[in-house]
Order: sequence, then structure tokens, then C-alpha cells
Amino acid sequence: MNSNASFAAFLERLKDGDEETVREMWIRCYPRVLALARKRLEGAPKRIADEEDVASDAIKSFCQAIQERRFPQLHDQLSMWKVLLKITSRKAIDLRRYEHRRQNLGFALVTYRTIAADAQQNLATNSTDLPCPLQLIEEVEQRLAGLDEGLRSVTVAKQEGYANHEIAAKFSISLRTVERRLSRVRQKWSENS
Repeated sequence: MNSNASFAAFLERLKDGDEETVREMWIRCYPRVLALARKRLEGAPKRIADEEDVASDAIKSFCQAIQERRFPQLHDQLSMWKVLLKITSRKAIDLRRYEHRRQNLGFALVTYRTIAADAQQNLATNSTDLPCPLQLIEEVEQRLAGLDEGLRSVTVAKQEGYANHEIAAKFSISLRTVERRLSRVRQKWSENS
């Protein structure tokens, strides 16, 4: 990819989904994209996904977007790198946000899917040293049933990992209302424990 003419030819092959060109793209771009992802995720807590996942996903998304012809402004290597690095940065930001939500849920750290998976694992291994996740599901459902619709909707959104400001926007209420409702739920649930 030395000149603009060879880059244009490379880009056309990439648009056509040529496997060799996609492979070349991965070989040439992955180390640089990985370095950026590592830098963007520096200092982030341990997580399920990491900089390698971000880099791979960024290159995959870029190649897919090129094949869908979503970047008509690409004319040279510099414009390609700008787009690719922007995609990488955004994916790293998204991962940090996801991890932040996952780790800071306040009073609901386990989603229903996780509980169900744990229940299946406990049944498969006949593990009895942990509380049965099915009991946890029932308890959460009972506690949710005891809430009015306003409290329940905010609580479920919080359990799903939404940040308070996102919950406010989702339900068209103020941030203070979200905080007040969550506080009421915590208080009510701690009294019932």
C-alpha cells in the first residue's frame, strides 16, 4: 500500500471481499490497532473482554463497513487509518462503559441469564454448597412484584446495567427521580431482609 493508486486497488479488492486482501489488512493493521486498544483500555479493571477483542472487532467492523461501502470518503491510507482508529477508540470506550455498568450495579449484580446459567451448572454438578439460583430468581421476582410500576421499571433497568442518567432518559424522568426511586427500593428491600 505505497501509493494512492495501489491503495485504491487494495481498497477495491477489500470492497469485493477478497479473502487475501482481508488477510493482508489484518496482518498490516492488527498490531497498530491492538496498541491503540491497549492504550485506550489502560487502567481499566480486569474484564471479560480485552484489548485483543477490541482490536479484532474493530478490524472486522471496518472490513464489513468497507464491503457495505459505508466509507466513500476513503481515498488514501491516512483516511483509512483515521477511520480505523476512530472505530477502535469507540469500541474501547463502549467496552469501558459496559464494564463500568457491569461492575457498578448497586444492588443487583446478577442478571437473570447468569442466574439461569448458574442454576443449570448447579443441577449438572449437583453442587449444594451454594444457594440455589432458582431460589434467587424467585426472591428477585417476589421483591420486584412488591414494587409499584415506577419503582419496578427503574429497578429492572438498573439490573440490566443502565446508568442512572440513561434510566432517566429512557423513562423521561429526572436524574434526581431515578436516584430517589433506587434509594426507596434499597430501603424497602433492606427492611424486608
